[in-house]
Amino acid sequence: MVTQLEKIWNDFVSSGLGEVVDRTYLRRIKFANALSFLGILTLLGFGTDRIISGYYLIGLTDLAVGCFMILNLIVLRFSKNVMLASSLGTGCLLGLILFLFITGGANRTGIYWIYFFPVISFFLYGIRWGLIWMGILYISILGLQLASRTRGIFVAYDFGTTIHMLASLLIESALVCYYAKVMENEEKVVEAHNLKLRETSQIIKNEMAQRQKAEDELLRISQAVRSSSDAIAIEDIDGTHLYHNKAFYNLFNFSVSGLNAYGGFAHLFSDSAMGKTIQEIVKKGGSWTGEVEVKRKDNSTVQTYLRINAINDHAGRTIGSVFIYSDVSERKKWENALVSSEERFRKVIASISDHIYMTNYSSEGIPTNAYISPNVEKLTGYPHSRFLEDWGFWANDLIHPEDRAAARVQVENFKQGWDSQVEYRITKSDGESIWVRDSGRASLDKQSGQVTVYGVVSDITINKYQESVKETLLQELQKANRELAEFAYIVSHDLKAPLRAISSLAQWLSEDYREILDEEGKEKVGLLLGRTKRMHNLIEGVLAYSRLGRMKPTMCRIDSHEETRQIIDLLSPPDHIEIAINGELPVIIYDRIHFNQIMQNLISNAIKYNDKEYGLVNISCRQSEGYWEYLVSDNGLGIEEQHFDRIFKIFQSLKPRDEFESTGIGLTIVKKIVEYYGGTIKLISQPGRGSEFRFTIPGNLQLEPEESGKQLLGGQINEK
Repeated sequence: MVTQLEKIWNDFVSSGLGEVVDRTYLRRIKFANALSFLGILTLLGFGTDRIISGYYLIGLTDLAVGCFMILNLIVLRFSKNVMLASSLGTGCLLGLILFLFITGGANRTGIYWIYFFPVISFFLYGIRWGLIWMGILYISILGLQLASRTRGIFVAYDFGTTIHMLASLLIESALVCYYAKVMENEEKVVEAHNLKLRETSQIIKNEMAQRQKAEDELLRISQAVRSSSDAIAIEDIDGTHLYHNKAFYNLFNFSVSGLNAYGGFAHLFSDSAMGKTIQEIVKKGGSWTGEVEVKRKDNSTVQTYLRINAINDHAGRTIGSVFIYSDVSERKKWENALVSSEERFRKVIASISDHIYMTNYSSEGIPTNAYISPNVEKLTGYPHSRFLEDWGFWANDLIHPEDRAAARVQVENFKQGWDSQVEYRITKSDGESIWVRDSGRASLDKQSGQVTVYGVVSDITINKYQESVKETLLQELQKANRELAEFAYIVSHDLKAPLRAISSLAQWLSEDYREILDEEGKEKVGLLLGRTKRMHNLIEGVLAYSRLGRMKPTMCRIDSHEETRQIIDLLSPPDHIEIAINGELPVIIYDRIHFNQIMQNLISNAIKYNDKEYGLVNISCRQSEGYWEYLVSDNGLGIEEQHFDRIFKIFQSLKPRDEFESTGIGLTIVKKIVEYYGGTIKLISQPGRGSEFRFTIPGNLQLEPEESGKQLLGGQINEK
């Protein structure tokens, strides 16, 4: 517990500065902080006592200064700015002394704070700055005394008392200054000694680090030699075998003494004359590299790549040699396999119908053929040699004149090191023109500036023909769609006139001959009116469906909650059906007419197909990542799962139209609108338990251009 408290105290008085400042200065900071701590306790105690005793002004001043000193310690702790904190604290103490000099303090004893000032000034700031702070104190007190003598201000102490106070302060300052100077000199001696110790310690650490580094390097080299897969051996200048690693033993099966008894390095060569020649070269301080065949202990041979270097002492004299054998038997097998693979690769390339090429562009942009596949003959009808001899033959003669500009752009892209793809026509040797796609991947060597292009040329004549046919069919389809839309519009309008006439005639019969018609006649007239109304609704539905996709939507900001409420009021649901909006529906970006069509169709269907004594329709919306999902549910008839897809098809109705008046177009329109804006719609339902339609509206839809500058309150989804 004592150790922990001591640690807390040391951390407090050093303000957490640690070794980031000079040790001498750090000791002064510790002294100042310890003194500040005692001063804070004294100020808080005196302030509280003086307030209790009725000296409110003096007591509050003591408390204020104590709080300021606490704040100053906090500033020092977190800012690490020693000069700022020290200046603020000393300035605060100076202000307190001057305040007490004017007021006298409680019982005229508060001025004794003045005798702390020399201690703080000299021990915290040193001789020079201590004298400056003491000068500020003397000037301030003498100035206040002179001001009091001219009756400009009242001070608690007369001139004589002030002189005695300053004289005693001067004696104290001289003593404090002397001891501060002695302390500084002693600290300089200690610091110089510490500096020398640190320098000596650092030198020792550096030497130890260098020695450790050398030992580590030797250890790494030793481990590398021992673990190397290459056979490594060392001999002296006389050819005596001194050392070899495990890989050497595994390769030759000789021990050190066994190899010396066998005759040494020269006898390992299948060609002993070559071994002696190489050994003489090394004795003269030279080196040798090359592939040689060497013998094992069992007289079997192995192909190796040998590197021999002389070992020289500090005077440059050759004292031995090091041998490194690399077994290249496997590499030879791989080289043979590579030759076979290359041959197979050439056969594969030859079997591909596309033409493959590789072109090098120098740093000046000059092209040369690095590879031309034999397929070029099949593609163009010209001999393979024609392209090898002249790179420009393809660009200047083979490419159709009208397409050469596009091909030149591709070449410029290649020179910049960019990948490129272009389609153009070439003229074959028989005069036939075909379409090709030329795709190249460029690889830039930043050091040399050379660009290598790996490309493939494919015959796309059939694709071009298919694209042409596709474009023709697409245009015909668009024309047919336009004609169909116009037909639907014209037919629908032409049907309205006779329908209105039939409807009017039936209405007249019903009204004018009401007294004459019997019940059967009235029923038939009513049936005629219902059928004409159904036909009129069907025509209106066809018109609405034909307009979808032909008219550009007007995107605007919509309060979907208010729009839905107005739609409910417009539909005027029966008294036994309740329609509830659960929660607040969001503000969205959408076409207002299309949103109303969606909601009106879904809500009216929920009302129409409800067979319950108490019908309930719930409307809500929930937020998902990137879109809003609206839910319209009811407790009505429900739909069997096998009919889920059918209800979204045009003119489809699950109930007889004499039971439920329906055109079979409403849900088709809803689905087309929702999907037009990138949304989805799905149905969840069970017979007898109601239905729930869920449709989504993307949250990234944009306003019309004239609205784009306005603030989008609901244009994007934000987390609530």
